[in-house]
Amino acid sequence: MKKNILIITLVALIIQPGIAKKIYKGEVSVEVSTYAKQNNKVIVNADIILDKLKVAANDMFTITPVIRSLDGTDQMEFEPLIINGSTRNKVNQRAIGFGNYSYPENTAGIVKRNNGKSQQFSYSIDADYSSWMRSSELVFIESVTGCNCADKGNITHPGQKLELPPPYTPQFELAYLIPAVEAVKHRADSYSASLDYAISKSDIDRNFKNNDAVLKEVDRIISEIKNDPNIVLDKIVVTGYASPDGDAAYNMLLSEKRANTFMAYLINKHNLPQNLITTNWKGEDWQGLRTLISQSDYSYRNDILQIIDNTNDINKRKAALKNLRSGAIYRNLLETDFPGLRRNSYDIFYTVRGLDINQSKALINVKPQQLSLNEMFMVANSYEKGSKEFKETFNIAVRLYPEDAVALFNSLTSDIETGSFDNPITGLQHTDKPEGWNNMAVALFHKGDYQSALHYFEKASQTGLREALDNLSQYKLWLESKDN
Repeated sequence: MKKNILIITLVALIIQPGIAKKIYKGEVSVEVSTYAKQNNKVIVNADIILDKLKVAANDMFTITPVIRSLDGTDQMEFEPLIINGSTRNKVNQRAIGFGNYSYPENTAGIVKRNNGKSQQFSYSIDADYSSWMRSSELVFIESVTGCNCADKGNITHPGQKLELPPPYTPQFELAYLIPAVEAVKHRADSYSASLDYAISKSDIDRNFKNNDAVLKEVDRIISEIKNDPNIVLDKIVVTGYASPDGDAAYNMLLSEKRANTFMAYLINKHNLPQNLITTNWKGEDWQGLRTLISQSDYSYRNDILQIIDNTNDINKRKAALKNLRSGAIYRNLLETDFPGLRRNSYDIFYTVRGLDINQSKALINVKPQQLSLNEMFMVANSYEKGSKEFKETFNIAVRLYPEDAVALFNSLTSDIETGSFDNPITGLQHTDKPEGWNNMAVALFHKGDYQSALHYFEKASQTGLREALDNLSQYKLWLESKDN
């Protein structure tokens, strides 16, 4: 350990007038090797070096160490070291033998100086710590006594600044849950093709209204899936719908025809095997109409919703809609809302091959649905913890799998990693996992609830969780180093 050298200028003052003063300038040095805080104690280790000291035979002087605050308002004095000249040492021993003299009880040591020889005294301070000691100074008070026990006065020697390091900053580690490996990654994506059909028609006319743009989007989706090397296409389910105008039975048949013509388009356009596609039909799309109206800003929105929700008989429902405001509302529905209900939805079912880390990283932001939670976890851990990419990967995971407990847990944990604590404390409140207790403790610590943090660290440590055991040690280091 590097030692700090403190030179003590010892000046023996003889206050009797007309008598010369003995000066011990630069003859005593102190090497301070340790200044530390341990178990709420302040520890100082120093060597008082006397090699250059030449003590007058009749002199006795005392060196008293003092730790003093930098502003001088607080100080703590410690046991003195007494150094005797050769004659004074004999005189004191003789007096002690006759019971006429005794050294102070709290003396750290008594040294007879052998002038001209190497000599040192190891001095240790072990005292209760106070916060003012974190930044303080070590000074020495020298008192000199000459012959006939004449007091020659006291001198306080400027000392060395003592600086304890700032309180320890704990390096806590969060515990994540590793998602299970998904043996087979089955996926399904749902799309809607809102083709424009003439009333009572089921054939697809690419040049009719907006159909060309709709079909181009369908073609892009199907081609992309067919040509994706990571995907095996399993099946496509086409469902046809009709708008709720006209006869309900006829509309059911119409929705079937629309599903079949759309299936035929997919088979012929994309060279798909017929057994890959199945069809379904729902007839009038009342749910679709309800969704459109609830999302609209129509002033009559609530009137329509009340009729849809409270009139079970389809014919009566249609009649009630036609009677709203003398038919004006129904005419508007025919023109603006019903055309979008003459549509086909198509659900694509496929299997995704297993992905390595590089493939997963390439897809995480463009086709995250192809990744399993385990693959997303591996992507997240390829980035620096707490980084933007690290956090965003866990956000994507919980967005795609909002009901998955592991995805939610890891997202909350990554919040802690990036300095957000309130949501994780709420979200982990009822966890029964050691990893959750550990992470809760970290969040509580950063919120300043140290007692609760300790409780959860200890609770998690009892299960043997490595992160909790390490964090409990970090907590204790912090506790030891901080000011009370």
